[in-house]
Order: sequence, then C-alpha cells, then structure tokens
Amino acid sequence: MSRSSVALIIASVTLLIGTACGMVEVVSVAPPTKVFATRTRVPTFTPTPDWTATPTSTDTATPTPTPTVTNTPAPTSTATPVPPTDTPRPTRKPAVPTDTPAPTAPPATPTPSVDFIVTKQDVMQVIVGGSCDWRHNIFVTVIDKAGTPIDGLTVGDKFNNVALKSGEKGPGQIVFDLWHNSLELLVKLDAAGNAVRSDTTRRLSSSAPEISDMIKGGVCKAEQECRAKLESNSFCYGHYAYEVTFQRTW
Repeated sequence: MSRSSVALIIASVTLLIGTACGMVEVVSVAPPTKVFATRTRVPTFTPTPDWTATPTSTDTATPTPTPTVTNTPAPTSTATPVPPTDTPRPTRKPAVPTDTPAPTAPPATPTPSVDFIVTKQDVMQVIVGGSCDWRHNIFVTVIDKAGTPIDGLTVGDKFNNVALKSGEKGPGQIVFDLWHNSLELLVKLDAAGNAVRSDTTRRLSSSAPEISDMIKGGVCKAEQECRAKLESNSFCYGHYAYEVTFQRTW
C-alpha cells in the first residue's frame, strides 16, 4: 500500500470519528433556560388639579342709620308783639351810564410841502414920467406868514451863480442886478444856515421878460402889443425890473 492511500484512510477515519463525536455532543447538550428580566412597575401619574382663584369677598355696605327728627318746640315769647311795619319798596337801580364818546380830535393841519412860496413876481413899470426908468434889478422881500420881514435868509439863483442875504437893503430886502441876463430865484438857507424848501420864481430877464409878467406889471395891455415892442426893441430894451416876494408858510 502506498503512502498516499494510508493518508487517505487516516483522514477518512478521523472525519468519521469527529462526526460521531459531534452528534453525541449535540444530543447531550440541554437546551438553554430562558431568563426573563423583572420589570419594575412605573407609578401611575396623578395630574395636579388646575389652580382656581378664590373669589374675594365683597364688603357689605353698612346701612346708614336714619336720624331721628326731634321737633323743637317753638319758643314762647314774653315780649309784647310789635305791629308789622310797611315793607319799603325796592329802590330802583340807577340806569347804567352809557360810554361818553371821546371828543373827536380836530383834523391835523396839513404840512406845507415847502417852507417859502412865491407870492409876487411882477415886472415893474419901465416908463416913468414919459421916459424909460432905466432900471435892471430884482427887488426881493422875504416875509413870515404874518407879513413881517425876515432878515438873515440866503436867497440865490437856481444855478448857484449868486446869493445874497435878506436885510441888506432894508427889512427883509435884497436887490439883485441884471445885466442882459436872467435869474430864477429861491430861498436856500435860514438864518442859522440850515437848508429850507422854497418855490422858485419864473425866469426873470432884463431884456426879454415873460409877456404875462409884462401885462401884470402894466408894461403893456395885450400879448400882441407886448410881443411887438419886444421884437422891435423899442420899449426900454434891457431895462426891465421886477418885484419879488417870498413868504414863509408857517
């Protein structure tokens, strides 16, 4: 017998012995005992009842005791009764005086727009005693509202060529010379040197005066006559004189 056959036999025998032993062990092993764990009983949950508010007792009002009315006996008078007198009639209240209207103030005097106005600017007569008077001047007088002459006022021409003070030729009087020229005069300053408001005269010319001034001064009677004499230079040409008055308004 070969070595391999012997090995095979030995293996077969071993297998059989093992199988037999395994069967014997299965038969002899008792089934395991089943062990049950002891369960602990959970206590039953008892719910806590909800909190209920206890109502507050309401104070009972104490009834107010009804006072006992005691009739007071009428006093017994021992004095002799006095006969009733006549009740005086109520005095009528005096009427409430009405408001007395306040006196109406007199209307304010309007303030003049200027301090001096021109009340006169006339051409003087040029024919005196049948011939020319040969004057060529402006005779100015300054007066107050009442007509009293005022000295010390400065009177000058519109273009500041000449200025003189009143009172130099008499109370409130000034004399301006004309030399074939013309002047437009106004009051410029008071005696203290303060500026004043004044009307201005018309153009006062020694050779060609305004026709209206010539008629007013009696030089001629109608415009046509005055114009003809001016154009012909036959009526004292260059020798016209004037009278001018400035009057204060206050």
